[in-house]
Amino acid sequence: MAVTNFYYGIYFESLDNITLSGNNITDNYYGIAFGSSTSNNIVCNSVINNVKDGIYLFYSDNNIFYGNVILSNKRYGIVLSESGNNTIFHNNINNTNQT
Repeated sequence: MAVTNFYYGIYFESLDNITLSGNNITDNYYGIAFGSSTSNNIVCNSVINNVKDGIYLFYSDNNIFYGNVILSNKRYGIVLSESGNNTIFHNNINNTNQT
């Protein structure tokens, strides 16, 4: 799915145990944002050229991020705010600031 030109490309609030896979998330204010969400899998998405952050988590724990392309986001590739025990591996990350 292509998600373009929104404030939040994809936003989860209080969602658990879901898989987000195969999306092209570009040219939004924030690419993907999670609030109070746990045990999710973010797999094989392209999160490119968003105004702020590619992926922004707050109060979200135990999520897994792998196989994503997180490029050219203007502030950070990944932000973890008040979020712990998240696993991030095998992603292609190249942004103004990585994490």
